[in-house]
Amino acid sequence: MRKLVALAFLLGVPVAAAEPLDEAVAKTLARAPALRGMLARKDAALALEREASWSRLPALSVRSALTRGDDPVYAFGSLLRQRAFTAQDFAVDRLNWPGYRTNLQGSLEAGLPLFTAFELSSARDLARLAAQRAEAGGEGLSQSVRFAAVEAFLQILLQRESLRALDERILSASKELENADRLRQKGLVLGSDYYAAEGILSGLKAWQAQLSAKLSEAGYRLSVLAGETLTPAGKLSEKPYPLPDTEALLSRALESRADLKAAALEERSAEVQRRRTDSSLLPRADAFAAIGINSGDLSAAPSDRMVGVRLHMPFGDPAYPAKREGARALVEASRLDREALGDSVKSQVLSARAGYLGAASTLPLAKTTLERSQKSLELFRPLYREGRQSVLEVLRAEEAVARSQLQLLEALYGLHAGYAGVRLAAGTLDDEAVREIRSHLE
Repeated sequence: MRKLVALAFLLGVPVAAAEPLDEAVAKTLARAPALRGMLARKDAALALEREASWSRLPALSVRSALTRGDDPVYAFGSLLRQRAFTAQDFAVDRLNWPGYRTNLQGSLEAGLPLFTAFELSSARDLARLAAQRAEAGGEGLSQSVRFAAVEAFLQILLQRESLRALDERILSASKELENADRLRQKGLVLGSDYYAAEGILSGLKAWQAQLSAKLSEAGYRLSVLAGETLTPAGKLSEKPYPLPDTEALLSRALESRADLKAAALEERSAEVQRRRTDSSLLPRADAFAAIGINSGDLSAAPSDRMVGVRLHMPFGDPAYPAKREGARALVEASRLDREALGDSVKSQVLSARAGYLGAASTLPLAKTTLERSQKSLELFRPLYREGRQSVLEVLRAEEAVARSQLQLLEALYGLHAGYAGVRLAAGTLDDEAVREIRSHLE
């Protein structure tokens, strides 16, 4: 743990007390910027949906313009709009050379879409589906963040317990080697055996350094995820997890996986886009109303009113067949992508289940191996002290015990991490699953 504290100092993050798994995962989820980004995407999509819905309402706008010119048409029209036309303005010279005329124009306009060729409804549906995809993406991302935190947490427990076991073996082997060194100096132990045993001890110390590096790396990963250096509480236990049968697990995964939900929503979005493309040649209509004023010097500002309906209809589109074909191809592509993802999900579930069962099946063997290596060490020690065995055999037995202990811890790690992997593959690695794993670490 001293290495983790030093790591915290280097990272500039606070050191927290020992915490159980579920609290560490909760801190990781609360900090995860990717999750907040996904929530922002959902909010953006919901805003687009509201925008499409509110675009059906009437829209008001104000326009104004101040112009001055001597163009005959402009001057004639300005006089009419200002209600300032007189009989003298019909003179030919006046019509041809009206002089400069100033016009201040203002208007209040209202518009209401009557038919948009389903453009607004398509935009609203696409925005709603985008929000649902973001929600599904956030669900899947949260499970990935949970798994990353659980895996780092378990790695710390594994490396910490492995170092503790290896420290004991190194201490025991060092004592045996110190005793053998005294005997060697008296000529009671062969130098070749002593130096070979010393090589085994050096190998154990090198292994110890590797485990320390792995512990630091796991602590770094968890500290980055949580934003602070955590000291995981608990230990790897042998308690197994209840696992559904293969069919139930596959069925649950196909129902729960967030990426499958997102793929289905993507397919629906492609279908909406196809309908949008099909409707692109339909007419569009909107109603409008406007009230305006025109004035030359602000001494009078006569008003005028206008209401009407506008219709716009494209007269064909040379690119329409290609657009239609492309939209249908995207629908088919999204359908095939969803089916391929379903097959991938099944493979992931089967692989994760096999990994968990493999770890569970190796536990009895690892325990038996450890018991036998410990028994061997117990038998070698008195034989060595009686001079009937070499110190080399004792160090080999110490090394065998160390390897057996670490193999057992690896199997225990595989049990817990494998179960987390099964829940992730099934799309059910939620807070309840994290609490369940915590209960197996106490």
